[in-house]
Amino acid sequence: MSEKIIIAGEVASATDRGMVSIWVRKTLKKTGREIFKKYVVWFDAPTGAQKGDFIEIESNDWYEKETTYTSSDGLEKTGRETHINEPLLITLRSAIPNLVANGSNVTNGDGSEVAIDAPF
Repeated sequence: MSEKIIIAGEVASATDRGMVSIWVRKTLKKTGREIFKKYVVWFDAPTGAQKGDFIEIESNDWYEKETTYTSSDGLEKTGRETHINEPLLITLRSAIPNLVANGSNVTNGDGSEVAIDAPF
């Protein structure tokens, strides 16, 4: 167990096994430079999240892991990603304009129901 972590950002990828990757933009205090931090969230079941959706979660169970990656300029670099277990899904908002998840119903901005194949 760790201290509570709350993350909100854009879904970068999601699997049908309940894993969601989120990239969150952060500004470094010392330099003012913007960076992106990767969070890997492990749900017990699929969330219906898709690339581009907005998601907000919280959890007390997380850890950081060092990873290596190749930067856009071809250099191998080392970074850290945060893995989050047992998350509580607070918000999942579709990237499709005017769709809102409300319990088990998906509606347009005007309140009319929309039939889509997603387990919200």
